[in-house]
Amino acid sequence: MQDYNRQANRWLVVSLAFMAVVVFIRVVSAYREVAQEYTKLLLIPDFVLFLYAPLFYFYIQKLLFKTPKFPSKWWVHFVLPSLQFFMYLPYFLMEDKSLQIKIVNRDVDLIGLFWGTGTVALMVNVYYWLASRRVIRSYRALYANQASYEQNLQYLSTVLALQAVCLVLWLFSGGLFVVGYFLKMETISIVQKSIDTIWLAFSTIPYFLGYFAIHQPEIFKLPTQPISFLKPNDEPSIIIQDALTPLVEKEPELVENLSNYKEKVESYMKKNKPYTNPGLTLNELAQKLKMTPHLLSKIINEGYDKNFFDFINEYRIEEFKIRFEDPRNRQYTMLAIAFEVGFNSKTSFNRAFKKMTQQTPREFFYESRVEE
Repeated sequence: MQDYNRQANRWLVVSLAFMAVVVFIRVVSAYREVAQEYTKLLLIPDFVLFLYAPLFYFYIQKLLFKTPKFPSKWWVHFVLPSLQFFMYLPYFLMEDKSLQIKIVNRDVDLIGLFWGTGTVALMVNVYYWLASRRVIRSYRALYANQASYEQNLQYLSTVLALQAVCLVLWLFSGGLFVVGYFLKMETISIVQKSIDTIWLAFSTIPYFLGYFAIHQPEIFKLPTQPISFLKPNDEPSIIIQDALTPLVEKEPELVENLSNYKEKVESYMKKNKPYTNPGLTLNELAQKLKMTPHLLSKIINEGYDKNFFDFINEYRIEEFKIRFEDPRNRQYTMLAIAFEVGFNSKTSFNRAFKKMTQQTPREFFYESRVEE
């Protein structure tokens, strides 16, 4: 566990442990002998319906943003799991034989409890899925204004895709069950196979999360107020840490001094080439320019109509062109020069070059140099 992501990884460990236990109980209780001897085990996997989503949501918030130890009004996220516990409690206190009879006979009260709980849980999990998706999308948008390097967050999109598969199958299973129940059709076997598929997809999620949490470089956490879960339409507001620049000039009217500020920024960029630092951030550049990060961000956004990420990468691409065409660098590959000018991966270099020039590096230079 990397020190910088330690708090986020604590939430991940709790989530993975919970998922592992639930999946284990689900598999063990599927054996008839175990189900007959320990019938109440069949009820325990249902608690994943309301508990997994908030745990994953807390992990995403903590991974990407500098959130407090606990989200605001965190207890709200556990109201429904608490209600579910009290609704299931009478069946946990029931004798195993009586519970077995209810399950075999498909008693109305038990079927109603499962159907009602499943319906509410589906809506809740869809809402959490949308909330997690908004958080990730907002992070990507805000990140481009504060960092100059790419991070691989595709694994989070993969997890969201797996969750979406589970939600679609969940909706299909519920609809099929309702049709079969009211039309007196035998759909239980199909519903059961669909539910098993949900669990199969669900059980793959820990592998994606655990693997990338170990191998993924440390996440750059944004100093921001993340999206409120209870007000999902609110956009996070950027709170840039000016503590990094204690001795800076105050911000005058930007419009009146925009050209002067642009000249100052451009002069520093050409002379010092800070963009060759692959880990350059908005705060670091602002500190070197003796400006507040907020002012520098406004200069880049309004003066160049770019975000910080594209602004820095444009300088890197121009520097790459100069160095690549320099006869003294003919022994170096494109990728080697790309690393020298500040790119941290081949993918980010190719993507940035194509975005700036509408051509790949090879297309741009007409493959003028043979590379190994």
